[in-house]
Amino acid sequence: MAVWANLLDVAGIPNSPIQTLDKVVTDVQTAALGIIQQWSGSPALSLVGLPLSFDGARPAFAKTAPGLGEDNTDAFDHSP
Repeated sequence: MAVWANLLDVAGIPNSPIQTLDKVVTDVQTAALGIIQQWSGSPALSLVGLPLSFDGARPAFAKTAPGLGEDNTDAFDHSP
């Protein structure tokens, strides 16, 4: 792996090793980018945030996922 990474580096080609999930969430780059965000709802969770930023800020979570069946009436109401 190191041989390939070195060859790609020398050629100016961005590269990175494939990491397991536990390595990704503890990686310094992941922390620096603020990818893992804390949801303060109930229950409190650590979640992967939107992988985009606008003016240097990552958008916060807008709302929670709907509860079981919460959106059923909206999904089937097609009246004009």
